[in-house]
Amino acid sequence: MGDCSRCGECCMWLPVAPVAGCDTGTTTYYRARGLREEGGIFLVYAPCPHLECSETGGEGKRYLCNIHSSKPGMCRNFDGGKMAYGTRYYRPPDCPMAEK
Repeated sequence: MGDCSRCGECCMWLPVAPVAGCDTGTTTYYRARGLREEGGIFLVYAPCPHLECSETGGEGKRYLCNIHSSKPGMCRNFDGGKMAYGTRYYRPPDCPMAEK
């Protein structure tokens, strides 16, 4: 595992359902509502309310959890692993924490 780049992407997108597990009607419904499809997963933009943005000068924006010491288990257990059917995690493309 690498180090978190603090891009905040994993805390901004909520995985809803695997695309392959959806019937045609559900797929049409999700697409019509603008859900993002990435890595075979439908994602909805739902930034965590505890995600805090800070400007870092020339480096752009970095995001930190403002409840880090008491964050939920789902967040504490996130390790950058790929999201598989039935899991709750979204791993952004090129996540430096992810297993390669």
